This record gives sequence, structure tokens and C-alpha cells, in this order.
Amino acid sequence: LGLCFIKQGDYKFAKNAFSDAIGIEPKQYQYHYNLGYVYVLSNKWTAAIDAFTDCLQLNPNLSDALINRAFAYS
Repeated sequence: LGLCFIKQGDYKFAKNAFSDAIGIEPKQYQYHYNLGYVYVLSNKWTAAIDAFTDCLQLNPNLSDALINRAFAYS
């Protein structure tokens, strides 16, 4: 559902969808990654870094999360 909201450009609803999903399944690294991506699209850099860091704690080898976190730092 969150990905559909991203495609529509509705980042507020996308953020809510991924946040809700994390509340239900907090160990799903994909939800944290997608939340970080929403924050990048929304220019919320600190929140993006936090979400990508959470993702990397669950899946330390996810190169996309490493790259996007580095981008958010820059």
C-alpha cells in the first residue's frame, strides 16, 4: 500500500502506511527501508538516516540502504 502512495506522490500516506507496517512487523527491514525512502523524497534527511539505520540493523548487508543513508548524510 505504501508503494502505491509513493507512486501517486502522496508521501504523507506512504509514511503512515510504512509506519503502521513497522508497528505490526518491526523486524521487516523492507518497511524501514521504504520509510527511509519516503523521508528522502520528502527531504526529511535526519528521519531518513534513522530509518535506513534501523533497516541496516536488521539487514547489515543491504547495499541500497547503505548508499541511501550516505546520500541522506550528504
